Amino acid sequence: MKSFSQQGAVHVEERSRPIQISYHSSNNDDFFFHDDLNVAVAMKFLQQKHLVLGDDHPELEVLWLGKMRMPEGYYSGFNLKRLVVEGCEFLTSAILSSHLLPFLNNLEELEVRGCNSVEAIFEVKDTSNMIVIPLKTMILENLPTLRHVWNKDPEGKLSLPDMEKVTVDKCTRVKFLLPESVAKGNIQRLEVKNCAELVEIVTGNEVAKEEDANKQVNIFPKLSCLNLCNLPNLSYIWKIGNKDLKGSLSLPNLKEVTVIECESIKNLLPTSLAMGSIQKLDVRNCVELVEIVAKDEAATKKTNKEVTMFSMLMSLTLRNLPNLTHIYVGKRILNWPELRELDIYHCKLLKNFAPDDSIHSAGKVVSPGLEQLSLDKEGIMMIEQGLSNLDLQNIRCLTLQGFNDIESDAFPFDFFSKVPLPRIEMLAVANSAFKEIFSSKLADTESYAKILSQLKKLELRNLQKLESTGLDLLHTWVASSNLTWLKVECCASFKYLFTSSTAKCLVQLQHLHVSNCEALESVIVAYQPDDDEVITFEGLKELSLSKLPKLESFYNGKSTLNFAGRAQVSISQCKSMKTFSHGDVKAPDSWIVEIDGVRFSEDNPNAIVKSNFGKI
Repeated sequence: MKSFSQQGAVHVEERSRPIQISYHSSNNDDFFFHDDLNVAVAMKFLQQKHLVLGDDHPELEVLWLGKMRMPEGYYSGFNLKRLVVEGCEFLTSAILSSHLLPFLNNLEELEVRGCNSVEAIFEVKDTSNMIVIPLKTMILENLPTLRHVWNKDPEGKLSLPDMEKVTVDKCTRVKFLLPESVAKGNIQRLEVKNCAELVEIVTGNEVAKEEDANKQVNIFPKLSCLNLCNLPNLSYIWKIGNKDLKGSLSLPNLKEVTVIECESIKNLLPTSLAMGSIQKLDVRNCVELVEIVAKDEAATKKTNKEVTMFSMLMSLTLRNLPNLTHIYVGKRILNWPELRELDIYHCKLLKNFAPDDSIHSAGKVVSPGLEQLSLDKEGIMMIEQGLSNLDLQNIRCLTLQGFNDIESDAFPFDFFSKVPLPRIEMLAVANSAFKEIFSSKLADTESYAKILSQLKKLELRNLQKLESTGLDLLHTWVASSNLTWLKVECCASFKYLFTSSTAKCLVQLQHLHVSNCEALESVIVAYQPDDDEVITFEGLKELSLSKLPKLESFYNGKSTLNFAGRAQVSISQCKSMKTFSHGDVKAPDSWIVEIDGVRFSEDNPNAIVKSNFGKI
């Protein structure tokens, strides 16, 4: 029972016997008395801690629209901690009108989704008394007509002192997100995505005075994570009304900043934040972005000293930023002692990380801890020409990507002889049009092979023109290979990965993953037709073959495959597979083979493959 009567108020005499109302338990001892039984029923309904309000609760429409008057004496008795509003078409002006706010004195979580007519979340313009709501999390998703979160700055009327997390997604008509009074609170995580008309994150009460322009601004004092995605009209992040906060903003707890597809932003961070505690910075697909750190003209006039920036930065990603020319203009040290990961991709105008005002020298970049480096063609050229000023002595993982010119782009063989990488352990090659990546025709094959002999991991991903791994061409490296992990994905021209002679040398291989290679017929092919030697995999622990439509076998020769240790084999969506090997296969009893999600424990993979793929 959710309503005593749908025809209107139901009155009882003043001194009638109290009526017990319970939804969940016959032992509930709560009693309510009111001269309108509909009110009594609604009051009991609101005693729940978790309420999902949707079109399946029409009985609450009169309460939400203010047609049912609740006695003020009962406001403090409501226990609602989590409110979810989904698809309530009867709500048009606001989700939480002013007459509802007093009921929410225990509310901690608010989620609003799929309401196609609502224009605001909180209605505060008619609120006379200060209301405090202990809201911690607010999630707003898919609200196409939402114009305001608050229809008026709630300062002095509505306080949300415990707000920690705000998520706004697919609210296309919102132009201004947070009033300044709310931004001064305790928000720790702010995520805003897919809001086409958003122009400001924080909006002020009035236009800032000129004499206040350089005063310290105390917004987001506890913000640790900022995520902005697909906000095409957002030009400034750190601006309140007409007040630019470049030189007056302090966010001491900000650790992570992600900005993706914000097409109108030209600079990202004020100098004060670049000298702060940011640990992760990820910027992608911002076509108008020119600089990461906005130049502080006032500070530049006062001092000509070097400025230390990003001293806490651990991960930096800059991808698809066609107009980015520099991190910062002016004298500075990009001090990155904690930097571990650097990913630069399609930033064609970025010629160095720290250009100096002087044409004779570049700014300093300190990066002794850099371990993972991802570069495209322009990044490689920058390093080869000595313009990056990066310390590469501790690089363990190198990713090369974005060499997409089919006619002119060749694998940068010379890079490995020009740039020493004494600690490299992993090489990933991705998203490129290379026809070969390893070649025996190099002038300095020995130097190249020496670098490769250090590799423990090799990943080849999305190399549609590559016809071979090329491992068979580098006999010196393969013979002394330390390779333990090999992943090949989306290489459409491969017919095989390597020959049996190469496979015999990969004695330390532990993990082999192959997927989405349309032309692959065998992973290993026989080096000679009459090759009958044993191929032993001493340490193979994991073998994964997935989405290989032309794969007929793992090995097409007659040599015996000997798997000395325990291994887990996974085969899925390989519809042409007929057998595991054309020769004998020796495997321990504990071998685990999984075919399209079905697990087998068997020492004869050939029998498993033949019996199961014949049924598919």
